[in-house]
Amino acid sequence: MQEMMVRMVELGARFPYRPNFLLSLLDNEGMKPFVGDWENIACHMLQRVYHEHLAGPFRDQPNRLLEHALTLHGVPQGWKSHLVEHLDYPAIPFTLNLGDQQLRIFSTIATIGTPLDVTAQNLRIEHFFPMDERSKAFWQR
Repeated sequence: MQEMMVRMVELGARFPYRPNFLLSLLDNEGMKPFVGDWENIACHMLQRVYHEHLAGPFRDQPNRLLEHALTLHGVPQGWKSHLVEHLDYPAIPFTLNLGDQQLRIFSTIATIGTPLDVTAQNLRIEHFFPMDERSKAFWQR
């Protein structure tokens, strides 16, 4: 992820000191300009955050991440009703366009199961994997 972000910064992106993947994905100054099929990916991620919150132990509390995300400029208005294929799949395939390089990758999100510390309840760890040899070569240089 760090190499991807460095390349995006070289191409004009700006990230906060402690970036959040969802917020960076939705931000015009973050990942948004680089993501192929951005609207579909954005709707997928928003729906996923929405459904995970409803299924979690804090569903009666505000979903602050989603609330923040929906304040960002350009977020698809119909995100909740947008037809997202394979919302329940454990991996999300997408394309990043980094200048003349096109990376076909998929991401998985890991969570801490039954944490004893409540602060770990909302921890999400995102991993990116290449989907083809050209994308794999990006990380092997």
